[in-house]
Amino acid sequence: MSRFLEEAANAGLFVNFRIGPYICGEWNYGGMPAWINQIPDMSIRSSNDPWKTIMRQFMMNILDYVTPYLAKNGGPIILAQIENEYGTSDPGYVDWCGNLVTHEFASAEILWIMCNGRAANSTIETCNSCNCLDDGWIDRHRQTVVDRPMMFTENEGMYQSWGRAMSVRETSDLAYSVAG
Repeated sequence: MSRFLEEAANAGLFVNFRIGPYICGEWNYGGMPAWINQIPDMSIRSSNDPWKTIMRQFMMNILDYVTPYLAKNGGPIILAQIENEYGTSDPGYVDWCGNLVTHEFASAEILWIMCNGRAANSTIETCNSCNCLDDGWIDRHRQTVVDRPMMFTENEGMYQSWGRAMSVRETSDLAYSVAG
């Protein structure tokens, strides 16, 4: 990871550091280790004390590791993600995520995002979609979140299925979907 961040800095690129721990990314279990379910009373991505304890520690460890790469230290990381594609099943958990970035992780001095789902008041909700315009995300964002920028963290082109023709997305389609 440090090599990637160093190369990004050397190339003059900014980084949106999508920490997780749940990343989805079309990985089984969202990229989390299977052993996490072995922890007694674990309920991932919820207002569950075992989950909040392990997630908070994970986030603190990652932030400690990348501190030299934060923008405030001359590094490329200008944004970070606290949760990914979280629905609305546990508003208390979303608020807890927001409190983490507002209070415990405020010293990072970066903007925090939550994508394609419910976002805490202290974060910016971003769009993950094949078309953020036609699916209505852009209009909803303009009407409900007037004080935060529109951001697209995944403008998807789909993934390759075994034995199927390659999915190719035209550049004009990609441009149209973010032009709103």
